[in-house]
Amino acid sequence: MSELTIAFNIAKKCSSYTDLVGGSVAEYDFIEWFLNQIDNPLFSYELQPVSVLVWRDRFSRVVHGNNEFKALSMPLTLGGSDRGGKLTMDINDSEGKVLLTDFPEDMDDAKYIYIRAMEKGALAVIFRDRYPRRC
Repeated sequence: MSELTIAFNIAKKCSSYTDLVGGSVAEYDFIEWFLNQIDNPLFSYELQPVSVLVWRDRFSRVVHGNNEFKALSMPLTLGGSDRGGKLTMDINDSEGKVLLTDFPEDMDDAKYIYIRAMEKGALAVIFRDRYPRRC
């Protein structure tokens, strides 16, 4: 097999991974595979496994009437299902309702909106993605 073919196959496999969580088993397996592709006696390595909390959204959706929308749950939030929750766009009027709001510019700020909504008694928070094709 030519070096170009080998390099292409490695690049293809590397680009097939959309998300590798640091410290996860998937990341460890990938790094182990990748390092095994390197054939250089001057290169040595030792992998050190690290235990981390890993969260994966397996399936989420929002159903409103006859409309169903693909969704992603925020990491480390409680899952659940609710029927009949009214929608609101006002965080101050979110008690017993589902808050619908735009995703903030800074992704890290989403947790503060979520926490504030929960403190106000919201049943859930739905963030509209600025880039809807990401899901």
